[in-house]
Amino acid sequence: MIPIQVLFAAALLLPVEPPIVLQSFDCAKAQTRVEKLICGDAGLRELDEHLGRYYAAGRDAVAGAAACLQSDQAQWLKTIRNQCPDASCLKAAYLDRLGELDPLQPGATALKNITLPGVPSLVWIIAPASDTVAAPSNPKAKRFEATGAIVNEVTGGDGFMLVTPSGQKVPLVLLMFLEGNTPTLLESLAKEQSATFRARGYAGQDGSRTYFEPSRCTFIHRMPAAQSRPTPAVPPDLDEVEKVRASLVTQGKVCPDPNRPCEGFKPHELSFAIAQPFKFDRGRDRSQPFFAVILKSGPLCGITDTERVAAQKQFPDAKVFLHRYFCEDFGDKVTYTNINEKSGFVAVYAGETEADARKVLAQARGAGYPDANLRRMAVTVVYQIE
Repeated sequence: MIPIQVLFAAALLLPVEPPIVLQSFDCAKAQTRVEKLICGDAGLRELDEHLGRYYAAGRDAVAGAAACLQSDQAQWLKTIRNQCPDASCLKAAYLDRLGELDPLQPGATALKNITLPGVPSLVWIIAPASDTVAAPSNPKAKRFEATGAIVNEVTGGDGFMLVTPSGQKVPLVLLMFLEGNTPTLLESLAKEQSATFRARGYAGQDGSRTYFEPSRCTFIHRMPAAQSRPTPAVPPDLDEVEKVRASLVTQGKVCPDPNRPCEGFKPHELSFAIAQPFKFDRGRDRSQPFFAVILKSGPLCGITDTERVAAQKQFPDAKVFLHRYFCEDFGDKVTYTNINEKSGFVAVYAGETEADARKVLAQARGAGYPDANLRRMAVTVVYQIE
């Protein structure tokens, strides 16, 4: 089954000369009151672009739970952002959401010059169990949340528990439902003995015991430190958690020379060095980040390799590549970060620095691509179908 991956930002463009900020939707087509408010305020347009990047990176960080975050983002748009009456409310809403998604960001997308509020921050999402026999759909489950410490009881055969201040143990995820990267992340979070976490999901019942329903998404937030205590710049052990998350995806160097591609990739794909051969027993591999110039966009699978070959003649020293994710059944398992995965495009590698990328952008516009734009991205190879 092809994974559903629809990004909040349909087109996230990097600034071009002169410096401008482009929001995550086309202001020329703004229709709603909120969209018009955003388009009329440069500060809001900037926050909207940042949130588009945060959301895209967050989906990648939580891997198999991307659909959970997608649903949560849609709910935020509907019940919080779109209910704002004015620009002041919108700014607060955007800052709160950025603060919530901040722990999921790699260094490339993390904000450096904006102070985010101390709000409950999303550190992980437990995806619905893949074993639908052991964890059948429970449409009658009611919303449920609990706050406390995460305790690792895997060695005892139980799994991970959320222990409330009153001492009640609420099963967060049982041993039989530990899948993907969840055990590794929860093990790291359990080491944060001074931290308080909030788990939000749905309640299941086993006699008198309440547990988090394994057939539904469960969101794990780290609660902000008490106001009476000084808040450290980095929460305890946060660096350790980020190192664990980063280690779950290996990053390889891109092979940008069209005449010397890395092994294992199709001619229309941008290749990168992968330490292990392609195989289907791991989630995904990712390249190091780079800049690309999007030459032309269109429907997914609608841009042909003939167009890529023609463009390659105009850029003989830099790889020109297509986005055709799953266009040939399961043959195309290469996609890219910071894009709309339901759109196709032809792009050219533009280097590792923005200065180099701008030179390629100017070359592209001079070569007959007036709508060319910059994008910072990474190549992703998906092995397991989520």
